[in-house]
Amino acid sequence: MMEKSSVKGAPQREPGDRPFLDLETSLERSGRVEDLIRLYETRVRELAAPAEACRLLTRAGELARDRIKNPARAEELFRRALLYAPDTKEPLKGLCALFEQRQDHAALAEILENLARTASGPERASLLLKAADLHEHKLHRNDRATLCCQRASKADPTSRTSHRRCRLLFLSDHRYKSAF
Repeated sequence: MMEKSSVKGAPQREPGDRPFLDLETSLERSGRVEDLIRLYETRVRELAAPAEACRLLTRAGELARDRIKNPARAEELFRRALLYAPDTKEPLKGLCALFEQRQDHAALAEILENLARTASGPERASLLLKAADLHEHKLHRNDRATLCCQRASKADPTSRTSHRRCRLLFLSDHRYKSAF
């Protein structure tokens, strides 16, 4: 028989996890966020499953970012989560939100490109176009913006937006053959 956790986004767990679940619920109800983060970090050291470790570290990173407003610790927790499962979207989305808050455009563009690697189709194209916007307007890296637009047009060939952006970037760089 499986137990269901009361924590948002938590998967069902084995009955042997009962003490952990009780302590997690207790700490969450009492609002002791620091202790809850420490509990997650301790639990990760005990786990063998990388997916569960990634989920717990992502949850700890969200708590550090949203509840105790510590962006440096949140970034460290999200990056540790990525070490356990590099192709997981949740830690990348957490880093994306963190860099948007800090307005760190270079890191945000890199994370958007990494997040696009985990997506496909129109979602991938939209993430790459966001990264292209950052490269072009904030970082003034037209070469990277062009590359992102080209990758977006390959991800979603039916979308004309990425093709137009690519052509405009080629024309602004005086690369007429590539534009046509």
